[in-house]
Amino acid sequence: MSRPKFTITDLFGNDTKFITYKLNGKTVIRRSSAPTKEQISTDPAYHKVKMNNQEFAGATVLSKAIRNQHIAPVYSAFKDSYMAGRLTGVCRKIIQQGAGAVGNREACIATHGRTLIHFPFNKQKPLNYVFNGQIQVQTTPARTSLTIETQIAKWLSSGQPKHATHVQFTGACVTVAKHTFNNKTKRYTPKHPKQNALGQYTVSEPIPISTTATDLQMHLQLPMTEPL
Repeated sequence: MSRPKFTITDLFGNDTKFITYKLNGKTVIRRSSAPTKEQISTDPAYHKVKMNNQEFAGATVLSKAIRNQHIAPVYSAFKDSYMAGRLTGVCRKIIQQGAGAVGNREACIATHGRTLIHFPFNKQKPLNYVFNGQIQVQTTPARTSLTIETQIAKWLSSGQPKHATHVQFTGACVTVAKHTFNNKTKRYTPKHPKQNALGQYTVSEPIPISTTATDLQMHLQLPMTEPL
């Protein structure tokens, strides 16, 4: 007796096959046996799975470049438990918008990075949960340093502890080069490795929260001398 089969496609385009059959008068649904790593690599039937896996691996590489070791303390201070996974999901969308064939589309934040704007380190407490001020960023012509400017005032703050009298800001910047799929290594690699996954952060002095707006400037210098 044949066993009916059906397929479910997940958010990343990967297909999962299920089969149904009768057991003791009841209908049972179970997942078909998963293909081996070699099957995915060589069997044309799993070509789509292989291509999606390559791009998902590239999204992981891109995510790690963003949350690199140079600014790890920033993420540790503000992230929730699922931040890394959510960031990888956003990086996957960036690759899906990239030029090239499925499976080796380029990962370019400079072109498609708008998806990252307002990405919250903590989904339950994003930046606008505690601060509603305008933020401006100025860079030098070589883009090796930048200045973050904003204003602090009681009416721009929210969600802080009831008796809070001061606030501190943390500013960070990172460099992420364009990544492309390397057919020799079968991995996503940065086009400019020496300028990839660099970072710097700074923390302001405690600033009084008052009804009068206070200007804040934060300067960040990337650890490089050559223009990006």
